[in-house]
Amino acid sequence: MARYRKIDPRIWGDERFATFSATQKLAWIGLLTHPVMTPMGAGIFPSSLLDSLIGYDTTCGGITVCPVCLEETDVRGSSDAILEGFKEASLILRDNDLVIVKNFLVYNRPDNPNQLSGWIEWCEELPRSSIFAALEEYLHDTLEGHPPWLFAGLLKPLSEQRNKTLKARYWDRISEYVDRPQGRIKKGTKEGIKEPSKVVRTNQEQELEQELEKEKEQDKESSKDKYSIETDSVIDYLNEKASSSFRHSAASRKNIGGRLTESFTSDDCKLVIDFKCSEWTGTDFDKYLTPETLFRPSKFENNLNAAKKWDASGRKKPSSNGNGTNRALTRGAEEFADVFEES
Repeated sequence: MARYRKIDPRIWGDERFATFSATQKLAWIGLLTHPVMTPMGAGIFPSSLLDSLIGYDTTCGGITVCPVCLEETDVRGSSDAILEGFKEASLILRDNDLVIVKNFLVYNRPDNPNQLSGWIEWCEELPRSSIFAALEEYLHDTLEGHPPWLFAGLLKPLSEQRNKTLKARYWDRISEYVDRPQGRIKKGTKEGIKEPSKVVRTNQEQELEQELEKEKEQDKESSKDKYSIETDSVIDYLNEKASSSFRHSAASRKNIGGRLTESFTSDDCKLVIDFKCSEWTGTDFDKYLTPETLFRPSKFENNLNAAKKWDASGRKKPSSNGNGTNRALTRGAEEFADVFEES
């Protein structure tokens, strides 16, 4: 369980990390990833271990040379100075050889109580120290007390220096927040403990779900704004061409917005307006130059195809048939009848 550690790649853009020397950067990454560090980011990490990790050679006449950046110093065991620098910068807590990376659990929180249970044995071996109380206070402010079972199960008993009861009393301490997993049987009982009532998702799953939900809401708002603007522009165009005065109301927007969501464009809608105004203006049917009639789903596509042909032929005015009847009136009568059939 301690094989894998999460290191945020944004560390390379961190202003404080950017000020580190090459040796300090290696030392910091060593702290985060070295096997002696427990899954909670605390471990026995003497400066001599960091010396060997970095590769300091302290055998050359008292001169220490860093193999990474070739820095020279006459301070024996320079890793001790590096650790003290990290402590002064409030990056770690340190009590003799016990070192705790303060933000380790911010980026490497256990995903659920079962995973934390697997950490407990590692952490039981840590020595008692007052710096665990400082860690609990810092993380409580940073993580706002979440998840509560992390504090109750691990951080609080360590801060109270009850290290040796970490494993034995673990499920009792977090019983307020989660049930014991199925199959854990207390001595003297025959029935297994109930399965946890809550499904605990990983931190990454929760963060990804929140990001996707946020993007979905943003896309919805953006789409809504786009269609509202285009729908209102079609209403304004109809008012101009038909000398009407339709408001930007829900009723006026309904059929227009419906066509826009079907991948028709506002230009398609305006072409239909031009076509129908050419046919119906000045006739008994000009009162049907309305959003409801022009953009009904059952007729819009046919009207658009006719409008495109009319536009391609030079937008000629409609002519009369052999009986002297205007073809626009005939077509208008047909569509007028459809209104009653569909209503």
